[in-house]
Amino acid sequence: MADKKVICGTIQDCSCKKSGYIVFDKKTGVIENVGAGPYNATTSEDIICFDDSYTILPADINGHSHPEQSIYTDIVKSEWDLPLWCKNTIYKYSVYLTPQVVYYGCLRAFSRMLAYGTGTAFVSFYCHNKLENEMDIQVIKAAKDVGIRLYYGRMNYDIISENAYYEKKLSQSFFFEDPQTAAKNYMKLLCESTDRLIVAPSVHSLHASTPAAIKKAYELANATNTYVQFHLSEDKNDVDISLSNFGERPVTFFKTFFTENKIQSLRKFLFSDCIWLDDHEISLLKEADCTVVFNPRMNYRMSVGRACYESFIEKGIPFLLGTDGESSNQDLSVENEETFFTSQLDLPVKRLGKKFRFGRAYVGSIEPGCFCDLKVKKNGKVTDVFIGGKRVFSNETFVLYDSKKFETLEKETSSVITSFFLYADKKIQEGN
Repeated sequence: MADKKVICGTIQDCSCKKSGYIVFDKKTGVIENVGAGPYNATTSEDIICFDDSYTILPADINGHSHPEQSIYTDIVKSEWDLPLWCKNTIYKYSVYLTPQVVYYGCLRAFSRMLAYGTGTAFVSFYCHNKLENEMDIQVIKAAKDVGIRLYYGRMNYDIISENAYYEKKLSQSFFFEDPQTAAKNYMKLLCESTDRLIVAPSVHSLHASTPAAIKKAYELANATNTYVQFHLSEDKNDVDISLSNFGERPVTFFKTFFTENKIQSLRKFLFSDCIWLDDHEISLLKEADCTVVFNPRMNYRMSVGRACYESFIEKGIPFLLGTDGESSNQDLSVENEETFFTSQLDLPVKRLGKKFRFGRAYVGSIEPGCFCDLKVKKNGKVTDVFIGGKRVFSNETFVLYDSKKFETLEKETSSVITSFFLYADKKIQEGN
């Protein structure tokens, strides 16, 4: 048993709570056995035990996030809808982003996610700012430093809105990469991949990505066995654009486009939001065996609408929940997202979300074949987080990040972010 490790205590998964144990491989971090009752230990085994005051649960999956947007959290006004939010955050400030600011913004976001019990974060990042992968490396570094598992979508944004206001067009020009350049930069980034990090291609949306970019992302995903993250019908404008440009609603466009281009299916796409879909489109997603991501609190706060969750659930379409960016949400807690989501439903749900394949194993559940990604709670608060069986957060301390306390890390990130806004606002006032 020298190559095995055991975690014992009260285990809760799939609404079932019982005293038991989890046996996992030290090297791979993959669960091999989950049992009920006491564990028959020997003196040679490596065992961690939690008493009855603690509950061991699967670490959460944040299915959609923009962690760099954490820098905007403290400047956002509650009355802003999505267009106003975009105008006063990303379109106003993104051209001034530096690799350092991106790192600390993501460090703030990932550390807050961990403190809330998130084990895996799906990220869509498009603020490349004409720096190839310099910004992307900082997102990845922040995730590695705190120890969170990262599904990193390097997003291609290849449309500049000609009729947009100046700040929006300028930001889009900084995000812009043609599909060939984006593919080249994506392939360079693959060397960052580990058991805890998957680098995947991504495209933004029908208002920010051309069909050529979508096709290229799909080809890359096929070649690297990954999923393409995509904002699908996040607002009504996406539907209007699809009807205007292609004569079809978004999902119907996808089906036609992929059929004509002899691409196998939409299954390689991880569609987020999915608000402005009709029942036929939802049926097409079911037919294509797609997984979707709902961001309910962001959608509510930004006044973009509500997806027809009940239709997805009734059709058996698997889904994840995401927070989107922290500044467009209340916080980065997936658990709070679940609470809000269930409060909006008109039907009961036995289990939220699904386990998700992440490289050699799954995340999102406590069972054999899944990574030993756990959150441990006491009195309703997360005390510990394990990723692949390794403790990365304990008693408000980030074990990997110089064993820093949460409060200390918060002060460190806040200082850098405050300095950034002083610099950016000065540049804006100067007309630069």
